[in-house]
Amino acid sequence: MLNGDVLLREMDHRLGEGELFGEMALFSADRRRTQTAVAATDIELLWISEKQFSHICNQNPGVAIYFLRLTTERLLSNAARLREFTSRN
Repeated sequence: MLNGDVLLREMDHRLGEGELFGEMALFSADRRRTQTAVAATDIELLWISEKQFSHICNQNPGVAIYFLRLTTERLLSNAARLREFTSRN
């Protein structure tokens, strides 16, 4: 995100300048998303295609590792929240 704020509804979490979202769709075969992102302010986004992302990762393996770690952290965090939610109900 170049500027502005986005609210991730399911987590009630706000993302701001320099943060990213939508990475799950790059790795999911059916482009599935796990969150609903809603603009909380005027925003300016940088968007890249799957082809561009693949090229960047091939040229810079560190980028691929970064996204693998980010995605793993977010999946683990989502799993923990789900466990917490189900244990309360």
